[in-house]
Amino acid sequence: MFMRKFLVMCLAVVSGGSLYAQQPRESRMADSLFKALQTHESALLLPLLEDSCNISGLPKGMNDRLIPAILEKFPAISSYKIKSIEPEGDFTRVRIEMMYQTGKPGAPDFVIGKTGRIHELNIIKNATIGGPAKPKAPVRVLEAPDTLTIPFVYLNGLIYVEGQLDGRNGFFLLDTGSPEMILNQQYFQDSLMPMPENSGGVTGINGAMQDVLMRKVNVFSLGAMQLRSFGVMVMPDNIVDLGDASMPYLGSIGYSIIKDFEVQFDMKAEKLFLVKTDSAGNYVSTSYKAPAAKATAAFTMRRHIPIVQMNVGDRTYNMGIDCGAANNVFFDKNQAALTPYMDQFNQTSMVGQEGVSTPVTQAHLKKATIGKLPFTDMLSLITPNNMSYSNDAERLPLDGLLGTEFLKCYTTAVNFKKGQVYFR
Repeated sequence: MFMRKFLVMCLAVVSGGSLYAQQPRESRMADSLFKALQTHESALLLPLLEDSCNISGLPKGMNDRLIPAILEKFPAISSYKIKSIEPEGDFTRVRIEMMYQTGKPGAPDFVIGKTGRIHELNIIKNATIGGPAKPKAPVRVLEAPDTLTIPFVYLNGLIYVEGQLDGRNGFFLLDTGSPEMILNQQYFQDSLMPMPENSGGVTGINGAMQDVLMRKVNVFSLGAMQLRSFGVMVMPDNIVDLGDASMPYLGSIGYSIIKDFEVQFDMKAEKLFLVKTDSAGNYVSTSYKAPAAKATAAFTMRRHIPIVQMNVGDRTYNMGIDCGAANNVFFDKNQAALTPYMDQFNQTSMVGQEGVSTPVTQAHLKKATIGKLPFTDMLSLITPNNMSYSNDAERLPLDGLLGTEFLKCYTTAVNFKKGQVYFR
């Protein structure tokens, strides 16, 4: 399931027109954008985007989910030209005139950021719900005891928890690599709406982009926790067979659902232990005493992903902790340095969200350390650097991900607000 975060991104760029030959970067980006919109190939567009790219105001950090859904419904284009290139401080806005095959014009634009990649992308129109008035955003309400234990199903390297959402019972993938909850459209086809205007909307020149929808959740229950009145995205998702037809796969739980807790992963017992925290990460409960930790490590939040430093040999790698990844993942720029510390190599493949198979190297990482704490014999993949945020210079560079293979080494607790991970 973590593989949906990766796509084969072979960047194809075509030289821009002679009118803007003096602006090769802007022309190349405009050409790639045009070709991506024309062919509906997200692999042409995703490498150009910052991980924090503002895609018409939609939730950030979800490029690999939003772009394929938007492109799938994007109307056919016949031609385009660059209208203007406008400096905006340290940024550059490129405005485009585009002609659709229906004969109607379009006017997308994008902003190139300090990183040299697209910081803002406006390719879909805003939509209103029920007229010109902006809908009020739901007021999120959390009700939960100070501590709670949640059993989970560990299947194919991923964590699934049983929950209830607006009267529907089913399983949810716990995916801290995603910023938000995403519902499986197969089971949620009621009360759907386009994105509200203050979230960017998803209406294209020929009508609504049906694959990017929003739904207000009245109540979501996870064990003794209840979360009320919040908005989520609803998108098509893969079918997951959890062996119980009466308990379907309803969607995924992202960082925003559990951000108010310290989350402890006990992979052997297949249980999560959640401790409610305040805005500084301190325990709300005055009676709860955390068990002693073998080691503690600080991390830096990169949007919704905790980045911890791991040492392999004499090198340090910035690794994102992501329970939505089954294996550890290292990007292939570091393959030569990592190879002496790995064994049991195997060439295999993984399938991305678009069904494209990518060759990868599978191996066992013999030993790594965080501080002085050892992590041994972890199944890992070496993949192309295809995460849309991996080279974003705005924050720490990312060398890979630590998935459930990493979480199995110790009972691991992540305190998002305090910026600490505890190994027990």
